[in-house]
Order: sequence, then structure tokens, then C-alpha cells
Amino acid sequence: MRDTTQILNESIDDLLAEGLGSIQVVPAYGRDYKSKKAVEAAWADNKDFQIQDMSSPHDGRYINLSDAKTGGIKMVTVRYKKLRSVTIIHVK
Repeated sequence: MRDTTQILNESIDDLLAEGLGSIQVVPAYGRDYKSKKAVEAAWADNKDFQIQDMSSPHDGRYINLSDAKTGGIKMVTVRYKKLRSVTIIHVK
């Protein structure tokens, strides 16, 4: 198992190369969305989202559609509307 220093020094591409199947994210940089349609549009437009999964070593890192495709992520769970709503996006 890698230590925390090693994890922090690796790039997101290296971390995603581990082949995560799904990940939980929230809009990045203080953004928020009021609808599922707005979330899907932002994801399709390659906007950044922040990984928010305290059980993951990737917690706090940023990810977008192209990163997810590169990393083999198949499903993204997005919390939005002040974290009160959830939608699932299947990465194609």
C-alpha cells in the first residue's frame, strides 16, 4: 500500500489509471447547478468537478469528462442543488 506522500505526488492521470469503476463528485470552484439537465450539460462541456468520497484516496482532487474517459471510469454520481439532489452519469 502506498503512503499519503506518494498519493499526493502522483498526477490525476496516474491515479485514474488504477481503473476506478465509479466515483462521487460535486461541482468544483463553488459552482452549483439547479437541475439534472444543467449538471449533464456541464459534464458534457468538460467542466471540472471535485471528487468527494472520503473513502477514496482521490478525495478532493478534480476530474472532468476527459479524465474520466482516460481513467476508465464508467459511472459518476453527482451531488448538486446545494448537495440535496443526486444524479448518475454514465461515462461513454
